[in-house]
Amino acid sequence: MSSVYDSFYMPYDTTIGWQRGRHFADLFMSLSMRPFGEMLVALGVSPIRAFNIFASFFTLVFYGMFFIGSSVFIWLCNGKQQFKTIFILVSLVFLLIINGRFDYVTTGAYIGSAGIALLVFLPILYFFMYKKVFLLSSNIYLQSGLLFFLVYMASFQTEPSTLPIFGLTLLLSFYMYWRRDNFGISCFTYYHMGLFLILVPTAFVLTMISGRGQTQVGVMEKTTLFGNMMHVFKEINAFSIFVVSVGLLYFIYLVVYCIKHAKITEILYLKIAALFVGLLGVVGFACIKVPGVWFEVMLIALVLILTLLEIANGDNIVKAWCSNFLLVGFVFCAILQNVNIFERNFIKYYNLNTQDTLISLFQHAETNNLKEIVLTPQDVETMLLSFQRLSDDERAWPNRDISAWMQRYYVRTYIPIRVSNEK
Repeated sequence: MSSVYDSFYMPYDTTIGWQRGRHFADLFMSLSMRPFGEMLVALGVSPIRAFNIFASFFTLVFYGMFFIGSSVFIWLCNGKQQFKTIFILVSLVFLLIINGRFDYVTTGAYIGSAGIALLVFLPILYFFMYKKVFLLSSNIYLQSGLLFFLVYMASFQTEPSTLPIFGLTLLLSFYMYWRRDNFGISCFTYYHMGLFLILVPTAFVLTMISGRGQTQVGVMEKTTLFGNMMHVFKEINAFSIFVVSVGLLYFIYLVVYCIKHAKITEILYLKIAALFVGLLGVVGFACIKVPGVWFEVMLIALVLILTLLEIANGDNIVKAWCSNFLLVGFVFCAILQNVNIFERNFIKYYNLNTQDTLISLFQHAETNNLKEIVLTPQDVETMLLSFQRLSDDERAWPNRDISAWMQRYYVRTYIPIRVSNEK
């Protein structure tokens, strides 16, 4: 539904652009219809069909970016080995974490933005692991401009995607400064990390100033932090809870190990940093009732996958056998579980015609000059509209976006829609 508001503004348009700290998340969500979908509409294709075509295409693109970024993350930490195995494991793990969520707004806002943020962060990780600088161009001026644009694009996203990258960058910079004699940080690495450390907080502040963070502020005023956290933990699936629980235990083990041995290698520090950021992100966003913590859970899962691969490639025969047995067993079980998830969702949503039902409702309202559409809970149940999550507030999401979308593509006037218990 994000295709109904102005996302394609220029950065110099300060009255719009600098009031939105989620600029590129808006763009990703808008790609479901603009500009490509509307080109098809202009050629006579129905808006719903155009939406389905490009929403499906960009969903695959966003998931692909995230799978590749996560796989390269582990691949770099694993000595640039076993990329195919890593890619399979990462893909299966994240599909279990996301639990079959493929609605486009969620995909664009959380998966697409996380994929971009992670990909742009990878050169910092590459330098951290191998003391080498990854350059997009040999021209330092072009490199500076490209890097600024990419970090800007990665930073002006939704907070569950950008704040973990900010945290990782900050923690890695601490280690690089602590071991600065071993790193000899280049100016481009300073520049890259500095951009993340400046632009992510800037985007966060702009988001709050523009009022787009008021939903969470209102939630915190009306509820308790513990109550919010329990609510989110009930929403995420059992596999994610398992990953977080194992990650917490492993984090405690690594901290105790470092204290006992008083020696922290790069890979050990990276594991601790990723686990800390992931765990803090899960708890922090859960406390303000943000359920979209898939990236944070995935960060924890990446460390666990990396550890299993390290053990599987180790010299201890028993540990290596057990680790390989777990990996093979997990792949088999994960494939079966993902098939089950997608079959369940297919059966649940296959026969739903909610889009056509809503179109008919709005066109009927326009024909009869109705000023608003008021549905009862019984109407919602009869018309199978519960999937649309309509509320009793016509100005709240998703009601206002549905009305605006219908006005843009199917009716000439803006017609509010709401659910009411009044007879």
